[in-house]
Amino acid sequence: RTNRFEDAERPQIDLRQVSCKISAELKIRKDNVMKKKFKLEDLDCANCAAKMEDAIKKIEGVNDASVSFLAQKMTIDAVDEQFDEIMKKVVKACEKVEPDCKILM
Repeated sequence: RTNRFEDAERPQIDLRQVSCKISAELKIRKDNVMKKKFKLEDLDCANCAAKMEDAIKKIEGVNDASVSFLAQKMTIDAVDEQFDEIMKKVVKACEKVEPDCKILM
């Protein structure tokens, strides 16, 4: 038996070029992202914080979000060009879960 790859031509891949392309894509993605922290006021329970976080993560354009009940802080990682529109949706989502909670911007 022979190895089935012996007869076929193996493609030659230059890993340096692949690595450079991946690095360039990551840099582009990183440059188009904005990460901001906000102080929260009157967030009453950890369960509400978890629900707010889940709702925020479902918003289109949000890459990541965290809501800390103990620290009374929220971190949003989202697309830079849409950040203002995304924050309007974040405010609405938070008001649905915890109407008394305010995001200090």
